[in-house]
Amino acid sequence: FWHLENPSDTKGQCMSDLGSNGGCQLNYFLANTNECHACFSSCETCTSTASNACLTCDSGTQFWHLENPSDTQGQCLADLGTNNGCQLNYYLASSNQCHPCSANCETCSGLNVDDCLTCDS
Repeated sequence: FWHLENPSDTKGQCMSDLGSNGGCQLNYFLANTNECHACFSSCETCTSTASNACLTCDSGTQFWHLENPSDTQGQCLADLGTNNGCQLNYYLASSNQCHPCSANCETCSGLNVDDCLTCDS
């Protein structure tokens, strides 16, 4: 038994194959309660309601891995803001993923590992 759209529905659909999005429509994810819950507003598909749990993005936003480049989920951002959407001590690589600064940098900003703002002492 699966609630396909609104988690407050008392009716659902019985399915043997849930499909690629766990039986949920776009912009929803399948929670561990077997109910579909809305993704964060900019996500097209996601794993939870968190803003950094997007798997794919709605049009008008871009997908960004904000911490670990090997993560499969990230944020969908329309405006990258300061440091190209990356946290401090990370830089934005050409793969649109945030990577750690060069070991010689204490802090960095920019597209290259050599864009040190401050150096290790």
